Amino acid sequence: MKEVLIVSGHPNLDEESFSNRIILECLTNFLPKADIVRLDRAHTHYEFDISLEQERLKKADVIVFQFPMFWYGLPALMKKYIDDVFAHGFAYGSTGTYLKDKTLLVSFTTGGAESDYRYDGEQRYPIEDFLPFLKNLAWYCDMQWGGIVYSGGLMYLPNQDESIRQEMARKAEDHARELADKVMHVN
Repeated sequence: MKEVLIVSGHPNLDEESFSNRIILECLTNFLPKADIVRLDRAHTHYEFDISLEQERLKKADVIVFQFPMFWYGLPALMKKYIDDVFAHGFAYGSTGTYLKDKTLLVSFTTGGAESDYRYDGEQRYPIEDFLPFLKNLAWYCDMQWGGIVYSGGLMYLPNQDESIRQEMARKAEDHARELADKVMHVN
């Protein structure tokens, strides 16, 4: 089996997440050999141990970015991770070949419903229109684009009605199952 690295970009998974936390919990069962890095625990004042993070990336065949979409993009913590760890000479450039041929899968959630992400929807664009920078990151680092797993309607609000929480938990588990299946079928 391929080596899988899952990078969780939620900035405060324990206190401010419901769905992303469930997704990661399910992934530990569905992909028990995967290495899961929680960026909310892997930094000190937004500083990462770059050599450690790069070693994790070197070992992986499949890299998964798991995050909630914030303001149509990555949480700041995940963006900082990419800025620091995907460095020249490591991820790109004439000597930056450590990510070559690895597969990048992008897995994320939104608070808004999936139906909101259409040209005639509340968000005015389909979800794929927000992803070119991630596709380009894979291309620029000579990685294979593995596609996305996306679920909408997963906004965390404290004190939600129990029936809403149960539906969100079911959606999060389905999301994790779909992602695990996609990971297992990477060539």
